[in-house]
Amino acid sequence: MAEENGVAKNRIDVVQGLYEGIQHLIYVGDRKVSALLLINAVLISFSATWSLKEYALLTKMIILIGIALAILSTIMFLLAIIPRVAKKASTSVLHYEGILDLPREKYISKMLEIEDEDLTKEYLDTVYSLSSIQKRKNGYLMVGCYFLIISICLLGLSFLIHNF
Repeated sequence: MAEENGVAKNRIDVVQGLYEGIQHLIYVGDRKVSALLLINAVLISFSATWSLKEYALLTKMIILIGIALAILSTIMFLLAIIPRVAKKASTSVLHYEGILDLPREKYISKMLEIEDEDLTKEYLDTVYSLSSIQKRKNGYLMVGCYFLIISICLLGLSFLIHNF
């Protein structure tokens, strides 16, 4: 019996470690997005101060494409930072929506009634849900980074063309 409890405790510790790791990845991703949004805002603000009248047609087109890509990257970063919750997560007793759907006393009694194996399954469902959210956030982050890098290169190219 003591060996079974040790295995169950070890399993819960592993699942909890997974959960905390994914939560940390989401936090780090959101911090990256915040920094990139700041860079994007500076880039767009700086570009908006340019008077396009003094540039050649090719340079104007490069600048406008660069600004458009910077705006698209801003949209991608905003999509990455906005949290999205899986539909199943809202019914879980480990998710805040599932918790708040029940009165306090009913939630406490429900949590006390859950067997270790059922709790582990709930935990694993939550970990899977968070992983799918993180995958989508990373996808938006990567696309936004590509747009931002191309935008910076185009705006730098337009500066070089205009000044040399």
